[in-house]
Amino acid sequence: MGTTYHQTRCTQCDKIVGQHWFYEEYSMFSSSRDKSGSWGTSISQISDICPYCNGKLIGESIEENQYNVDPNINDEKIKIFQSRNREIMIEQGRFCCNCKKVEFFDLQERFIQPSLREYKNKKYCHICIVEEFKMDNPNPSNGEKKYELNSNDLSWDLKRVSVACKKCGKKRWLNVENQWKKMCMTCYRSDKKIME
Repeated sequence: MGTTYHQTRCTQCDKIVGQHWFYEEYSMFSSSRDKSGSWGTSISQISDICPYCNGKLIGESIEENQYNVDPNINDEKIKIFQSRNREIMIEQGRFCCNCKKVEFFDLQERFIQPSLREYKNKKYCHICIVEEFKMDNPNPSNGEKKYELNSNDLSWDLKRVSVACKKCGKKRWLNVENQWKKMCMTCYRSDKKIME
């Protein structure tokens, strides 16, 4: 596999904030071998925020002739951009009110959007919001019903119910969708054998 070239570009202001070359086909992390002139930042380093306009960054493949070293951007500048953007996020209230983690910087949950959720008019990360909900709404499970927490909807979903066998009276746990089963397995097999 030959060398591939990638760049990090802002979708809002369209500025290029980094270019990198890779041997790994699918990697979007900056190469440790930078003799070719890798510069700027990869998505993993800037936490998806453009250092110029706070827009969203994307990674994309480029041709070798598009690969140019920008002498005006270095790692030190990227760190300054990151620090400035973090301060802006805090000023905008984009952090968890409980653990104080800042969106994009401390909460890099790429596949969970948004990384902050609102509950009781406050913003929480995905871990703290669940704990806060559980404090306000304890698990309602008892000897007859078992619930599981649905962290997406912040609700307790009924999963299992205790149902007595209509023949022997023995109780057993059934999934909600199987409540229609009137007999336990032992009695059911026994009845089936008699019928045969």
